[in-house]
Amino acid sequence: MSYLLQHSVQNDECLIVLEGEFTIYSASELKEKLFEIFNQNNSILIDLQGVSDFDSSAVQIFALLKREAIRLNKKFKCISHSQAVLAVFDLFGLISILSDKIHVDKEIADKLSFSYGTKKYPSFLKLR
Repeated sequence: MSYLLQHSVQNDECLIVLEGEFTIYSASELKEKLFEIFNQNNSILIDLQGVSDFDSSAVQIFALLKREAIRLNKKFKCISHSQAVLAVFDLFGLISILSDKIHVDKEIADKLSFSYGTKKYPSFLKLR
């Protein structure tokens, strides 16, 4: 498990900086830490620039965080998506679920299909 999670709060917004590998091997521990921070704050901003590896277990955690943010009326946003993060969300056609503004260099954009799907929120994010 090679990752780093740092967080700070300024102006009622919690900034979480993730670096390293966010995979099945660290998912349980990272989920616990992320939700501990999530539960203590109403506005969460996650910087993903330093994420070097990201897999489907991480996608599930981010989808769950997004769903809980909607349910609890919290602000949840990701910024500075690394190529590893974008590649996985693009692979599953889920880039739109986070509702983030995504800025990428042309060389990275050329490697991605940016398949967005037809709905803003897939059925697994909808509240019942």
